[in-house]
Amino acid sequence: MKTMLMTLLLALIGWNVAAQEGKLTIKWTYLNVVEGFDHENKVEVWIDGKRVGESGSYKETETGTYTINVPTGMHTLRVVGLAYYEGEWEEHTIENDYSIDAIYDESCMFGKKNTLNIAWDIDLEKTKISFKGGKAPKAPKGGAASLTVTWNYSGIIEGYDHICRMKVYVDGKLVATSKEQKQSVRGRLDVPVKTGSHTIRIVNETLYEGKWEEHTKDNEYSVDAFTEGTYTLKTQNKVHLLFDITDEDTTVTWDIK
Repeated sequence: MKTMLMTLLLALIGWNVAAQEGKLTIKWTYLNVVEGFDHENKVEVWIDGKRVGESGSYKETETGTYTINVPTGMHTLRVVGLAYYEGEWEEHTIENDYSIDAIYDESCMFGKKNTLNIAWDIDLEKTKISFKGGKAPKAPKGGAASLTVTWNYSGIIEGYDHICRMKVYVDGKLVATSKEQKQSVRGRLDVPVKTGSHTIRIVNETLYEGKWEEHTKDNEYSVDAFTEGTYTLKTQNKVHLLFDITDEDTTVTWDIK
């Protein structure tokens, strides 16, 4: 009897894990490949900072495809293009003397079926992306609230106007990621939340040498571009973050109604 119950329990656990997984199909290609430089290439896939898979190899003029299991919900996805050069695989990045950073690094809402199409245009040095996945959860009814996050940098040094984005975590979970923009542009991100007490972490990330990293002093930036604390949210909540590079200070202003 105990054996039967254990078998049933394991089966239910396995079904629950499977129910929380989806499929991600990645298709990629390189555009305007120069004759004689049609390298063998493949992609590595990282989810939430962990390497989870590697595709087979294709010519850059071909369309590569790779399908992998992914957890449903909001997760960070990083796809890195690798090129085979002089007997070794290396990241297809500007740092490695290629004309484009063949990297995709974003937060994605995974559903049961997800597709990511990438075209790395060597001539234009641009990346074209198309992602289809799960739907973002709707704001809960009864107790629904809004959080508006705005931010700007001051004292930006000429030549260091980096690309940045903002991430918002509520009670330890990533709930929103802003669009990418220059640090000199005032940013805004609207986030649906629940009323009540929550731990809020808001952190700005910078794109540096093809990789996203938090804009903090630990990462050798001049200012900690983040805030974190516990707040009692009401119906309308606003917060503005001023990242002063000159004074190396962050000013956080909350308006909760």
